[in-house]
Formats: sequence, C-alpha cells, structure tokens
Amino acid sequence: MRSGKDQPGIVFISISAQLYREAQTLHQSYYRLQVMFLNSDLRTFDPDCGIMKYRQTGEGGLFAMPTTGTSDSNVKENDREVKIAGANEAMLYRRRLKDILDHMIDANPTLQKIRKGEPIAEPELKTLTSTILTSHPGVSLDTLNQFYGRTADQLHITVREIIGLDPKAIEEHFKGFLHAHPTLTAQQVRFMNLLKNYIAQNGTILVEKLYDAPFTTVSHQGIDGVFTQDDVGELIAVLKPYIKQEPANAGSGTTEY
Repeated sequence: MRSGKDQPGIVFISISAQLYREAQTLHQSYYRLQVMFLNSDLRTFDPDCGIMKYRQTGEGGLFAMPTTGTSDSNVKENDREVKIAGANEAMLYRRRLKDILDHMIDANPTLQKIRKGEPIAEPELKTLTSTILTSHPGVSLDTLNQFYGRTADQLHITVREIIGLDPKAIEEHFKGFLHAHPTLTAQQVRFMNLLKNYIAQNGTILVEKLYDAPFTTVSHQGIDGVFTQDDVGELIAVLKPYIKQEPANAGSGTTEY
C-alpha cells in the first residue's frame, strides 16, 4: 500500500494526463477549422461536422461546392455547390469572405466602386465572383448571397455589407440633409455621427435599428427621441439607398453583424 506522502505525485500525474487530453482535443478542433477553410478539395470531409453541409446534385454523387468553369473542352467543369446550413455557418463564411475582400480592395476596381456606392454592372460582379473562386476555390459570394435570399442583381448589396462603405461617400450623401438643418442640437449631431459611422461599417441598416443600440445611447426612444416626426420622415427618405430589406425567403442567418 502506498504511503500518504506518495499521493501528491499521483494527483499531479492524473491532472497532467487530463490536461494533455484536453490539449489534444483543442488541437484537433483547430485542425478541423483549418480544413474547413483552407482545403480546396474537401471531398473526403465529413459533411456533418464542417461549416457547410453538402447535398448531392446530379449524377455521380458529388457533394456540392462551387468552382470556376473553363473553356477548355478537355477539362470538365465541376458543378459542385456549397450550401450554408444556418446563421453560425453564415457568420463564419462571411468572415472568411471579408478577409479575402479586404485584401483585394486596394487593387480591385469593382470593390472600390462598391465601397464608394457607385453603380455596378452585372459583368463586373461576375468577374469579381470568378476572381475569388480562382484564388480561393470553394469560396463563393453567390453562396452567401443566396443564403440571404437575394438575387444575382443584388450581389453588390451583400458585398457592400461585407466591406462597408467609404466614410467620405457617406458624408457626401448626407450633405443635403445637414445643409437643410444647419442648427442641429448637440444630441442630433451625435445621433447623425453614429448613423454615418454605422452605415459606413455595415453598408446597410434596418429601420428598426434606429430604435436600438447604439442609437439608444443618445435617447432611449431612439430616433423618435432626437428628431421631430417631420425630420424623422425626411431622414428615412435620405436613408432609402441604405435601408436593408429582409426577403421573405431569406436564410435564418440574416441578422446584422
């Protein structure tokens, strides 16, 4: 039988073993996350544990994942496509796209135009999508756009929500309203600054958000506690290009980020 003074060593070994097992678990989880985002093949990935759930399409039992096409008749185009299962997966997918777009924006004219709020032609959006797929196989703007219940011609809105808008363009947009109201109170100025910053960061805004944080830090009534009813109507009209519409068939993850 072991003496009492041997017990601390036994406890130490037991704790060390437990810590080692937990470290192994964390390492495995981290590796799985790396596989989700960095492995461009994913054909052997478990469909029940990744960021995206795959569904079989067409013949041959291939799981869906988008890739670029090719005009080379000797190479078959891969028709796999990704499906995002819910809000958490959409948030992770969105973060991945944001990281990609943030690194592209300085050299990509289409992203620069979207950030400035300028009109975008459909061919420009298609080229942008193809460029991302070429550099990052398996990552598609269309996938997130479809999850949000938007059509192809609304893709620029999804991109705008990811990369935000140029603060200078936002300032220019609100110039007319500010000139029409030269005697804004300190409270109203604070509200307007919050509003411009929010749109610059998020690209769009829900009208309901004007009655929620961060705007309730100015007044607990939101916009109604800061502006008159007439001014609220005028400001909503100015906000129209940035007001976010929630499609009836949107995915469950159309929450604001």
